[in-house]
Amino acid sequence: MSTNTNSSDRSNDRLRDTVDTLILTEVFLMQASIESATAIGNGLSSLGKKLVTSAGAVYPEDSLSNTLQHIADEAVEPYKSRFQYLRNLRNRSD
Repeated sequence: MSTNTNSSDRSNDRLRDTVDTLILTEVFLMQASIESATAIGNGLSSLGKKLVTSAGAVYPEDSLSNTLQHIADEAVEPYKSRFQYLRNLRNRSD
């Protein structure tokens, strides 16, 4: 009987850990989505200002490419940092 109780307790603990991790992951995903959308909005606004303030000026292709790459990097960073944190957290608990 004690073995069944211990097994049941371990199963409940694993389930609780899994649910806790899922909730934390969902919160991180929501935060990352908001930060990413903000980064994209700010980047597009910056790009628009750059293009409008010098109407008629020709930007070198690498300048626009660098700006777009910067926007992409800023948009991905919130997901990357949270995923890395979750992996580290998971590795510590194993």
